[in-house]
Amino acid sequence: MLGAWALRSLLSHWKGADHLLLGATVVVCCLFTFGYRSNRSGPGWQLESNLDYADMIATHKAAAQFLERHHPTEPIASCWPMGAELGEPRNGYIKTPLPGMQADGPVPRGSLIYYSPESGCGDDPKVLALISSAKLVRRWEIRGKTAAIYRLDDK
Repeated sequence: MLGAWALRSLLSHWKGADHLLLGATVVVCCLFTFGYRSNRSGPGWQLESNLDYADMIATHKAAAQFLERHHPTEPIASCWPMGAELGEPRNGYIKTPLPGMQADGPVPRGSLIYYSPESGCGDDPKVLALISSAKLVRRWEIRGKTAAIYRLDDK
């Protein structure tokens, strides 16, 4: 609002300014209104553009609470943002920090892998190969946003 007022003040000497500002306002409002609706299959960096972020948070919260309840002492490999979710109670996903490591580094056999396609290493070939050889423990999905827990076999 302040920006619109300042722009109007600057253009007040021009007679067509009101029509220009009205047109610009309509265009911006349409972009914001219709730009927030889209196909919910975009990669993680598009989450904020269509409010998918709330679905991602819900799946991640369910996964983090599952890990905290059922696997509180087991090593967990994950990528950003899941490492921060599991390591910092102040983020609101867990109550006590869980032992973690980076999924794109060395992951010992028997570890759990906390994976989401929207994570920082969602399309990393090393991480994808790691989960393809792991056993699915549990998976959560809300409108196309997923979080999953895998176990890397002890063999």
